[in-house]
Amino acid sequence: MRLIGSRREVKLREELVAGHQHLFANADKKDKSIRSLFKKLFVNMSKEQKEDKRILSCLRSNYPNMVTAYCLHWIPEQGEDIYFYLVDLDNVAVIEIDRLDDRVEIIFENMTLRAYRKELSKSGRLLLAVALDLAQKDIDNNKHVQCIEHMQK
Repeated sequence: MRLIGSRREVKLREELVAGHQHLFANADKKDKSIRSLFKKLFVNMSKEQKEDKRILSCLRSNYPNMVTAYCLHWIPEQGEDIYFYLVDLDNVAVIEIDRLDDRVEIIFENMTLRAYRKELSKSGRLLLAVALDLAQKDIDNNKHVQCIEHMQK
């Protein structure tokens, strides 16, 4: 699908970027204090933040070279949440997280982009096209940063 810069595309782009920033927020900040770490993980962290950390951890463990991730779809079930994340230009991660007990192991499945695309409506294909555009830019930016870092060595 070709992007034309419509208002709908701009709105979808804003929503995807906000979700991306939320998922990766504070992921790379380092606090060496054990007490601070404990507070962040267990005392002051909301259930949503814990879920985001679990999602990011699952994504990073299954895609160690992951540069970006955009949430394409969320299905709130009775006892679990199911998320679909675009993690690169070829794969969609399907993650099922128990909503009631965070000790329950996350269920992970990899889906090819081709298989995911087959199930989409027109609006879903538009969302995917915008997410792919954002992911391509993130991947290109990462390659550029790695090239600069390599040149500085």
